[in-house]
Amino acid sequence: MSVCVYWRGEIARLIVDRPQARNSLAPETMDALERAVEGLGAARALILSGGGGRFIAGGDLRALDALRGAAAGEAMSAQMQRVLGMIEALPCPTIAAVQRYAYGGGVEVALAADLIIADMDAVFGFRHLDYALSTAWGGGRRLVRRVGRARALMLQGGAMTLSAEEAARWGLIDERAEDALEAAWAWAARFAAQPPEALQAITALSRAAEALPAEAYEAEERARFAPLWAADTHWARVEAFWAARTPRR
Repeated sequence: MSVCVYWRGEIARLIVDRPQARNSLAPETMDALERAVEGLGAARALILSGGGGRFIAGGDLRALDALRGAAAGEAMSAQMQRVLGMIEALPCPTIAAVQRYAYGGGVEVALAADLIIADMDAVFGFRHLDYALSTAWGGGRRLVRRVGRARALMLQGGAMTLSAEEAARWGLIDERAEDALEAAWAWAARFAAQPPEALQAITALSRAAEALPAEAYEAEERARFAPLWAADTHWARVEAFWAARTPRR
């Protein structure tokens, strides 16, 4: 299979594994990716990764050669926008573990995650203009959100390739690690250990903070906070807090 999901408890690792094509996405890979994402609703945390110690090298140019014409391009773009939007809308935190490289559409996949962790020697290539293309999978909007409009234009318009160190300076990634996958598992385990309803609320609010105007965000925050405040889980933890501090006689 070109796409598989490995579960460690309630943590899911989604793997794009096409070693013959540097984990690039062919049409059938996109279909498999969509089916895989549909089954991730129960995950407490999700890791996006590639197989063979590398991330994703964008679209498979040979396999996509058959998709000629504007209609075919629009359909492919719409599918991947939908798939990455599904990842972005999952109720759990999502982490992209970038090993070795992410090129073109591979960067767009990583940008759909809440966190991006990269190997120390990973590289990020904004190579769309090498093929006279723009972003197509929602990556342009997500890139602006991460690094700002001017830097997004520089990265894409200059067809730049960044080292992990440069990517951190530009604000593209959140953490560098000797082993990005191992670091992603550690963060995923930390997330999964938290109270699930509260973690989902925090995850949703962190995304809403970028997407909503202040008044709408505050309404969303109140709506998510109120049931958490009233829940037995909250009050049990408050009672445990005080019980732990009651002097023993």
